[in-house]
Amino acid sequence: MAETLKGKSRMETIARDWRFRVINQIRATRPTEDQIAEMKLPFELTLETKHEIPDEYTKGVQYFKSGETQVPWDGYYANYNGANLAVANTFGVWFEIRKRGNSWEAYHLACYSLLLKNWPCDGVNLAFLDKTGEPLPTSRASTPASSHHSKQEPREVPI
Repeated sequence: MAETLKGKSRMETIARDWRFRVINQIRATRPTEDQIAEMKLPFELTLETKHEIPDEYTKGVQYFKSGETQVPWDGYYANYNGANLAVANTFGVWFEIRKRGNSWEAYHLACYSLLLKNWPCDGVNLAFLDKTGEPLPTSRASTPASSHHSKQEPREVPI
């Protein structure tokens, strides 16, 4: 049997290390559990440089390289209605991401409809992250069309 550490097997402790892989890659100091608990969206993050997340946690996403596929940068993408949605996993949680200047930021928890599997590190507060993230876009189906396009009365725009 594997050696235990605070009731967890050594193998389980090693398996959890992938959640800190980006921090390890840039040789940054790992945050404490209290610091992780205070994390709120949006926040800057470093993208993965290679596919390192265990397969169990990548169901519903693919790792693409920008030169090989029609994606703007190397990283993980989830298919959403036929489009590649940029996502990243940090601290064991999937986030929707976007490029902001010369860096990237997580701005929303990945949509639940993507069915991505999270394994949050101790301290991650998903409810707080959900509250601080940008709201999901809503359909514009019921918004009136701009009146400068037509002399007719504004009407609902079909999607």
